[in-house]
Amino acid sequence: MDKERLTLEIPYGMRDFLPTEAAEKRAIEAELAALFAEWGYDEVVTPTIEYLDNLTLGASRALEPHLFKLFDKDNRTLALRHEMTTPIARLAASRLRDYPQPLKLSYVSSVFRYEQTQAGRQCEFHQAGVELMGSATAFADAEVIALAIQGLLRAGLSDFTICLGQVEFVSGIMNQYQLTDETKQTLQTALEKHDLVSFDRAIASLDLPEKAKKTLGYLPVLNGGAEMLKKSYTLALNEQSRRALDNLAEIYRLLQSYGVEQYVRFDLGIIRDFSYYTGMVFEAYTPGLGFPLAGGGRYDHL
Repeated sequence: MDKERLTLEIPYGMRDFLPTEAAEKRAIEAELAALFAEWGYDEVVTPTIEYLDNLTLGASRALEPHLFKLFDKDNRTLALRHEMTTPIARLAASRLRDYPQPLKLSYVSSVFRYEQTQAGRQCEFHQAGVELMGSATAFADAEVIALAIQGLLRAGLSDFTICLGQVEFVSGIMNQYQLTDETKQTLQTALEKHDLVSFDRAIASLDLPEKAKKTLGYLPVLNGGAEMLKKSYTLALNEQSRRALDNLAEIYRLLQSYGVEQYVRFDLGIIRDFSYYTGMVFEAYTPGLGFPLAGGGRYDHL
């Protein structure tokens, strides 16, 4: 009896889609694929399984325990893809290396990440998105954000917010106080996890003037509209963090030209959970859901 019951179970964090659910999922995927094509993005499909070394390029060590790993017949370590940016970057750097830039690529795929499951989120989940490679301009950043907003609208959502940040602003604030790499990593990890208790504790332990500690303590709560962005210049004492704010201001002006600024607010504490991001980052949230609906950002060195 136990053996029979086990045979009918599925692994932790996986799910079945019943007919109605499968039809709804396919309809949303088709709608998003059509939208990406309208914006000039060409679909690519990468393997579900990649070499572990490729998937962990540019990633922190904290990532590896969340991967589903296996071995091939030559005992090389493989893993199920945990996100789509790294596999597509691998594709761009190899088979698409000589293609004219910018590359505009899209995907609709399953990804796998071992984590605590919750309502709406499993260890296997389904992503649709784009990668715009080869443009260093704010126009590219704004295009991707505007397309993300249109994608959420096409999927039938209306009550959501795009939170916009810039990792160079956070790095610049930390650099202006000459924090050690270890301290930076501690603070960045706390920001990624939205762990304000650990963040405040780490700042309190630093040998810095109270004004510097107060500035660092603002990082998780610097969120709001255009006025908040202007006020943030008073905290940016070096060129790195000021350039980051200039970049966000330019992106916001471009999003206004797209007519989507009502969906956008700034959250300067966002740095995302992949270490390859180098500039603008964003996450989309909706009320009642405890994790981002969408997210992404600029990665110039991956």
